[in-house]
Amino acid sequence: MLIFSHLVVCNELERVRCRLNFTRLILDYRIMEPRNIRFALNYCYFLRKFENTVGPGEVRNQFQEQVTMLVKRHGRVDELLGRLNSKGERQRK
Repeated sequence: MLIFSHLVVCNELERVRCRLNFTRLILDYRIMEPRNIRFALNYCYFLRKFENTVGPGEVRNQFQEQVTMLVKRHGRVDELLGRLNSKGERQRK
């Protein structure tokens, strides 16, 4: 199911058989201009197993796509992805 399709898709023959577009639900619920970036990152984590076909043979992981979008929009790379110290170990804030 494409992320840009309807939120709920029902079978025309059996109206009681519907599918929820979970990716779309998360993207709609998690407003793209969050006040708390870490909170938005938690919502992105729900999308880690979802993929979207964007072209012939091109599939993208939705977790990566949304984290990339957050980094581009807010530029707070250290807060979102963390930082490495001189030994190459991840530093906590």
